[in-house]
Amino acid sequence: MTTVLEAAKTLLSVCDGARAKDGEGFNKFDSRFIRSIIEKGKDLTERQEQVIYKLLRKYTVQLNTHNIHYEDIQQVAERRVYTVNNTTEPMVLDFVDDHRLPLFKLHSRIDFAKKAKSIATAWWHPETKTWTYSPTVQFFDGVKEYIKDGIIKTTGQASAKLVELSRIKARLEKVQDIKTQTPASDNSMPCRIKPFSHQIKAFQIGTTVDQAALLMEQGTGKTLSAISIAGARYLKGEIKRLLVLAPLSVVSVWKNEFEKIATFSYTVRVFNKKEVLDLREAPKGLDVLVINYESAWRIIEKLIKWNPGMIIADESQKIKNGRAKQSKGLHKLGDQVKYKLILSGTPVTQGPMDVWSQYRFLNPTIFGRKFLSFREKYAVMGGYGGYQIVAYKNLPELADKAHSIAYRVTKAEALDLPAQVDQVVTVPLEPEAKEQYKQLEKDFILEFGNGKEVKAPIVLTQLLRLQQITGGFVPVESSDVKLDGEPNEITEVMEISKAKLDMVKELLEDFPHNKKVVIFARFIPEIEAIEEIADQLKRKTVVISGTHKNRAESIEKFQNDPEVTILIAQIQTGGLGITLTASDTVIFYSTTFSFADYEQAKARVHRIGQAHSVTYIHILAEDTVDEDILKILQSKGNMAKLIVDTLSRKFSKKPFTSSSNRDIINLIETKEDSEMTEETKGTTTTAPETDAKADLKNKLAKIKKSSEAKAPTAKKVAEKPHVEKNKVKDTKAEKKEKKVSKTSNPKLILLKDLAAEAGLNPRDVRKVLRKTFKRPEGSSWSWEKGDSELAAVKAELKKIAKAASKK
Repeated sequence: MTTVLEAAKTLLSVCDGARAKDGEGFNKFDSRFIRSIIEKGKDLTERQEQVIYKLLRKYTVQLNTHNIHYEDIQQVAERRVYTVNNTTEPMVLDFVDDHRLPLFKLHSRIDFAKKAKSIATAWWHPETKTWTYSPTVQFFDGVKEYIKDGIIKTTGQASAKLVELSRIKARLEKVQDIKTQTPASDNSMPCRIKPFSHQIKAFQIGTTVDQAALLMEQGTGKTLSAISIAGARYLKGEIKRLLVLAPLSVVSVWKNEFEKIATFSYTVRVFNKKEVLDLREAPKGLDVLVINYESAWRIIEKLIKWNPGMIIADESQKIKNGRAKQSKGLHKLGDQVKYKLILSGTPVTQGPMDVWSQYRFLNPTIFGRKFLSFREKYAVMGGYGGYQIVAYKNLPELADKAHSIAYRVTKAEALDLPAQVDQVVTVPLEPEAKEQYKQLEKDFILEFGNGKEVKAPIVLTQLLRLQQITGGFVPVESSDVKLDGEPNEITEVMEISKAKLDMVKELLEDFPHNKKVVIFARFIPEIEAIEEIADQLKRKTVVISGTHKNRAESIEKFQNDPEVTILIAQIQTGGLGITLTASDTVIFYSTTFSFADYEQAKARVHRIGQAHSVTYIHILAEDTVDEDILKILQSKGNMAKLIVDTLSRKFSKKPFTSSSNRDIINLIETKEDSEMTEETKGTTTTAPETDAKADLKNKLAKIKKSSEAKAPTAKKVAEKPHVEKNKVKDTKAEKKEKKVSKTSNPKLILLKDLAAEAGLNPRDVRKVLRKTFKRPEGSSWSWEKGDSELAAVKAELKKIAKAASKK
């Protein structure tokens, strides 16, 4: 039996690359290569032996001439054995405490190579000829038996780290016990609010392990547990500074949460990128800095220098993309901090690969520091070029590792949750929108540079207009069409803010794609904008409002079709007589001033058939009328008190009063609400006139008159061409009489009748016709039978209907 080394030397001796003996031994290139290995005079390594053995396959003919058969070559090289007094020398395990990448290093014998490779997290380092391992519990489990048997000995640093790993393993075992046991009340939680049992478990887990993931669904109260964990570590002297990372839209919420929850001393600073970051020590208590993700990675070096003792990453799915600069910066920051928490109700939004970056920040020993290694282990690649993930593998192992330091809670699992949970999300208006809000609040009129304006001559209308600004859309008037002191006609709706819309988008992005959500809003432009956001997120949506038909069909789809996950309802029309129990999450984008509307909307979801606790999320614009309205509604207070005692003093210099608050409420729900809904949704509401209301209207008219006297005088402009000069305007009674006569005149063809025949909205039709046709003489669009223009109008309506059907 010939060895690889003997066969190589035989061919090398016959041919040294000269042409005269070509074909009898190695060729010129191979002879030089093999000679360079053999002439070193050292034993062949296993790798060198394998390379030469494969190379000999090309020379089977030459080997046969020397009576050497390739199949008979024995792949056994001489091995070096470390012996001391005729016994095998133990291998050495060392630990290199590199803060960037701490590793165990094993100087292994060749005969131990396969066993060394089988230990968890093994990686061969060819330069140092050592096996390296990450300091994980899995590695500890794999190596402890070899240490116990004396096959491996440890250095002092390695021994200390192994003791630490044994303690971590004990803590992880305790975490599993906490999850399965029913907790008693925990008096060590430094919080003002009595916690639920799942919040106590989250607190106990977060204080047992140094890094924990609180994967608790929206509405289950993970913020209370997180603040309590930070407070407990502060009281134990483990931390002095806490860094809270959060999305921009919820940064301001954390300060309010500390005020409601914390019983320990603290100072909260919210970082604004327009201000200079003040990193001086807090005057008292736990020093808390709250900063949004977008700003944090840009000042990562300053934050590292600040040296926080603990980091809480709220809505950690924001760093799920490990290749983004934002995520990489926070990975670097996380490597410097011992105590960390990640909070998320939806850690996985796109797929299991979302987990890696979040855990790379939290605890890199769980899934490693290299995404490609993680992907190779848990994903199946395919598609064009093999760069697409086509399937997943080893998911039970992935889940076990992730949950080793995580606590997952859904509403269904949190059995002690109350039937209804209210949450408030406050968003700041953009600077320009905030300035416009203040202008209208102060001057009763908001003017734009393009000659358009928003007017609020009385307090009630002003309250309505301010609410529209916070929602993002206001009806505007043209300042150059005012006739004889009469109010201008509403010409269009202008978008003025996206603050609340951005919050809706952020919430929907964070919810699982199959989660059903109900969104209530007051005005049609808001509903249309929310619907557009849902379309962008590829979420199937149904809408219930005054302008939408087939209401029963929309409800049926939302309740029973799993692909329809969003229902947007106008609070005035979607708050009565319907059941929406397919959802357990409601977003209030805006509300009316009616407590009845608000309670009825909430009751659509929380009713018989609802199996889960219902979460109501209220989106409020910061420091605006939104906060005042919600405060009154939630306290079941009287909205008249808000108008008379609070807002009138806030908005006007001379507050008005009334002997009947109920009359004011009626007026809000009829006159003013009708005005707004007609402007924005095309529907009106009327109420019978009473003496009390007439008296109240007279009082309001006086306020309106005094307010208009203070308002800027509009510029005088030329009359419209079709209006006779100096013509005296009709009285209200005359207008009503004309309208009745037109409606009852069989010779007149009304626009609303033509629109109904074509299946179109009359308001939308008017907007199109104004561009092509001049409005007929009179106060409404109508034509007599046989009018020459009527045929052209009908033809235009057919085009509009045809275009609408294609859409």
